[in-house]
Amino acid sequence: MAATAGNIGSRSGIWKDGSTTRVALGSCTPVTGRPARDPLAAAAAYRIDGSELWKSGDVTGAVARWRCALSAAEDVRGRVPESVLDSLQQPLHANLAQGLLRLERFSDAREEALEALRLQPTCTKARYRLAEAHAGLGAWVEASEALAELEVCGHTAAAACGRTLLRRRQREAKEAEKTLALRMLGCDSAPSLTPPSRKEDNVRIAASDDLALVHDEGAKNLEAMD
Repeated sequence: MAATAGNIGSRSGIWKDGSTTRVALGSCTPVTGRPARDPLAAAAAYRIDGSELWKSGDVTGAVARWRCALSAAEDVRGRVPESVLDSLQQPLHANLAQGLLRLERFSDAREEALEALRLQPTCTKARYRLAEAHAGLGAWVEASEALAELEVCGHTAAAACGRTLLRRRQREAKEAEKTLALRMLGCDSAPSLTPPSRKEDNVRIAASDDLALVHDEGAKNLEAMD
């Protein structure tokens, strides 16, 4: 089907609904071989759909959508200014880092956070997520260094939030090691992981770059990165 003002193409699953570009949730084929405007519109639409899927709790679907957005943007590399691609891809990499953290794919999350920081070294959320990824991999020194860099950049609240979660993860890792050791010794019972405190549960980083970073029950907000 040829692309028209109302239908960008059935192959990509993208169409126009009034002034809004929409993406069929059942399709995830990057746009290829089309004018530069189509892949960029597709990338923007994939990003929006990913954020909607995230909000609905579909983390896997959101990650897939954000990857589609990156693929669509790559289709026009060399045909549009690099700055245009960087501004589109940077928040996608940051979002992917968060999604992959939720899926406990810490190594992949680390790579996405590093790429987001390469494109925008001052991105607070990307650096925070890098610290989380290091912590998930048990790289405590690297996690602490990432949080220290946040503090140097003036984001003391985010750094404090990260240290709180880092201490909790270290405690959980130690408890897990004790549990494993007891089981290897043949003990029938083993101590459970120390549950996080209510305050720690209320400390979180906003999911998407379309949302705000929340610290200490919402008392501290940092500007969201788009």
